[in-house]
Amino acid sequence: MKKILEIVKHDNGMISFNTDIDLAKNPSMIPQLNLEFAFNMMTELKGRNEQAVIGIIRSLALADLSVCIHRKDMVRFLDEESQQLSEVLQETIKELEQKGLFKRCRPDVKYSKTIS
Repeated sequence: MKKILEIVKHDNGMISFNTDIDLAKNPSMIPQLNLEFAFNMMTELKGRNEQAVIGIIRSLALADLSVCIHRKDMVRFLDEESQQLSEVLQETIKELEQKGLFKRCRPDVKYSKTIS
């Protein structure tokens, strides 16, 4: 098992980050990680601590953009990349649904907060 991202807030208020994955050495992992993150955010978080985790992820994204030198270029890049990822993800979900391997969570259904 590899640690994808560990974020620790220390008693003194400082935050530290750590990962076991070196994307600089293996950039080909990025598209697969993007797909895995998106798919698992749609499935594994439902009904659990979804709001807290996604809130932290969005805070990290905003913080990253706030310190980016070419922020507008990065926003445009993220928009284009997320659109492409969304298309791939929707096609993958469609194929999995047809095979009976995926059931889409309906927005009007309240899911249990317990892990079964």
